[in-house]
Amino acid sequence: MLTVDAPGEHVLRVFMAAPAIAVDQIVVDTGGLQVSYLAPPESCHPVFNRQAAEVRWLPEGE
Repeated sequence: MLTVDAPGEHVLRVFMAAPAIAVDQIVVDTGGLQVSYLAPPESCHPVFNRQAAEVRWLPEGE
């Protein structure tokens, strides 16, 4: 876990340690994330992932 104490732009560098290891996801908690061994649901940014942003994950009204 990494805690950032100051606001502003930050850089996260991820280096390959071994060819058999893969990063599945990186979770950034800006507050309010419940403690769990499960990851939070994927967020979709319409600029970076246009196809996923068009998918409706929940029925309308929920």
